[in-house]
Amino acid sequence: MAVCEIKTGDWRGDMTLSDCMMHMLKNEIMCDVTLRVGEGRTPIKAHKYMLASRSPVFHTMFEGSMPETGEIAIPDIDESTFNDILA
Repeated sequence: MAVCEIKTGDWRGDMTLSDCMMHMLKNEIMCDVTLRVGEGRTPIKAHKYMLASRSPVFHTMFEGSMPETGEIAIPDIDESTFNDILA
């Protein structure tokens, strides 16, 4: 299993790549997209590469001929469900 080992004392030292990515997501480290989710348009920050790597819809959103910019509204899914998808 890949280990995200950078230097002694660094938070990444003993974590797997998957753990590092989840830590970065949960702590909003280097997030590059904000999704407005659900009827309340709750902001959820994420990483485009993670979304695109798991979803052809997101891949097209970010890399298609007319890529999305700015915040992206996704009103037809609630915040809890979307967070479950990210995890």
